[in-house]
Amino acid sequence: MCGGLMITIMNDTTKNAPPHYNINKNLQQLGIDPNKNFPINVSLNWMHDTTTLGSYGYIIVTKIKVLN
Repeated sequence: MCGGLMITIMNDTTKNAPPHYNINKNLQQLGIDPNKNFPINVSLNWMHDTTTLGSYGYIIVTKIKVLN
């Protein structure tokens, strides 16, 4: 799969959590300034993608807020 973002979720309690997940959106689609420097610390609500993309480590972000 190509495109999107990789995200690391600190304190992830998922069994056998991967080092990162994939999001099939870009920064603008998430409401984040695309010129923001990485890493970007955020608070987010998310769930595992239950479509075929889920088997590739994709998640669905339902809410995201950039932290200062």
